[in-house]
Amino acid sequence: MVLAVFDTHKTYEALKAGGFTESQAKSLLDALGESNESLATKSDIDVIRADMRELELRMRLHLYGVAIVVVGILAALEIFPL
Repeated sequence: MVLAVFDTHKTYEALKAGGFTESQAKSLLDALGESNESLATKSDIDVIRADMRELELRMRLHLYGVAIVVVGILAALEIFPL
């Protein structure tokens, strides 16, 4: 996992220079730090996409299997002539 990193001290100084109080700047940086923990990177998204493709394939295979079983049952009951 790749972490997004930014210079908190530089950001803190910029916030203070922009009129934020020390408490406001620290609170904002704390909130930003917590939100960065839940960000997804491009590689995270690529892994999710690959997992979704695999799941889609497995679901299709299961669906085809169910369809074959249903056709077989209907044929055995002579409802669906083969």
